[in-house]
Amino acid sequence: NVYDSGYKQSSTQVAVVPSQLTKLTSGIPSGESFYIYQTKCPSEVDKINNRMEGIIVPDGVSSTPDIYFYFHGMHSFTDEKATLVDYNCISKDLCNNMAQLKSKGEDAVMVMFTGAKDSSEYSKWMSGGFTCFYDEALVNLKSLGYTPQSMVLMGHSGGGKAIMNIANTFLGKQTHLPLKAVVY
Repeated sequence: NVYDSGYKQSSTQVAVVPSQLTKLTSGIPSGESFYIYQTKCPSEVDKINNRMEGIIVPDGVSSTPDIYFYFHGMHSFTDEKATLVDYNCISKDLCNNMAQLKSKGEDAVMVMFTGAKDSSEYSKWMSGGFTCFYDEALVNLKSLGYTPQSMVLMGHSGGGKAIMNIANTFLGKQTHLPLKAVVY
């Protein structure tokens, strides 16, 4: 069972297997590893099915880090890999921010979700549930050798809608890692 060793699978028992993870090196700051994967989770936002998600792992992270789930704000993009790297990792400086957190003693990895492409879609982002995305992220982290101990939900601008939807459909309704913080 992929959830052995203390994994906190959601209570819906969604069967999720590790995705094909691709490690990116171009444009990634030194001291970090950046992986992308194509989600297998269905989305209530039609325009973003079959999209890429990203994982940032700062060098030196223990095998039992916190997991930061990040939901970006609204922006236009056409290439999801470029969006994850160029927009979120570099322009929004999330890769360097994770390295800075590590240098200050915060032991954490980040999973970034590619969300809605326009404002009309944001109210639906994660409204169909977070369970599959949560389970998929945990399984992918486990395949990299990490077993998170708690989670932080982070949102920028329109990403707050995703957090609100997660609060309404997931938190308190599903088994999950302890919630350490919500940052908006």
